[in-house]
Amino acid sequence: MRTVVNFVAVITFFLSISFSAGAAERANPASIELPEEAFSLLAESFTQDCILCAKQMRKVAFRILTNRFKAGDVIRSDDSCLFVRSPQCGLQELMLTCYPKAQENGKPLLSFRFHTAQNKLVGIAEKDITANHFAEIYSAAPVGASFTGELEIVPFRYGDGKTFNYHVKENVVEVHCKIRSLKPLDSAAGAEKL
Repeated sequence: MRTVVNFVAVITFFLSISFSAGAAERANPASIELPEEAFSLLAESFTQDCILCAKQMRKVAFRILTNRFKAGDVIRSDDSCLFVRSPQCGLQELMLTCYPKAQENGKPLLSFRFHTAQNKLVGIAEKDITANHFAEIYSAAPVGASFTGELEIVPFRYGDGKTFNYHVKENVVEVHCKIRSLKPLDSAAGAEKL
């Protein structure tokens, strides 16, 4: 009986966080403000002994991520937060210099995956494909290179949310996007940001 009461309390608490966080994030949808609550919930879900509690935490985290990363929103770099081709990036992925690359405190990595005509996932619409010249700029840059630019978040039909996947084993939130602009910076400056 006590476990059921604790489970109900945990669910109520996380639902209240979800709704308050979602309202705050909608006020400024195009900034690089990251949903720390969702990342903390995903990290905490790994330490839960209660399987149902962990599942509920991920569900609440996905709701927050869905509210933050909406199709059509634009993520813009600035001097304090650049895009980077990190060693931890997969194929056609960028990360942010302002979000830790190491999985500190169990928080997931955050990557932005773009798609090309030659390499896209089923579930990405043709209109959401990144132009070849941006893909070539990315491919020509070495690992560790930093960029300024804009990414548009795009829908992904088969994601954990409407625009993202959460890879549990790797502990990575992968947001699907289309590159709208991309300009490489001096590689030495980019390396300092890693």
